[in-house]
Amino acid sequence: MDRKRFLKIIEALERNTYKDNGMTISQLEDYLKDNNIEAGLRGIRNDLKFLESRDSPKKITAYRYSQRTEKYYWLEKHLFELYELRLLMDAVSAARFISEGYYKRHHKKA
Repeated sequence: MDRKRFLKIIEALERNTYKDNGMTISQLEDYLKDNNIEAGLRGIRNDLKFLESRDSPKKITAYRYSQRTEKYYWLEKHLFELYELRLLMDAVSAARFISEGYYKRHHKKA
């Protein structure tokens, strides 16, 4: 198992997937190419199989919408859910001790 490829796949799933929005193997392959990582379909499939197994620290779910479509993969648990991030951003924006300039710079990152 190629560690860089495996970690980039986890990164892609963390950043780009939720229950309603998964990624296909071809989208993962494109993401890896954009990040200058050589990856074949066999290697990506093997990494995804491991992530679906019980031995994996990160669990993913695979779903096929119909027999003729590709499987979509997404991470089951994220560090923060979207609503939690919004709540945190609202709390930071309401804090009086944080300057407006600092808030605007870091709000763009989120």
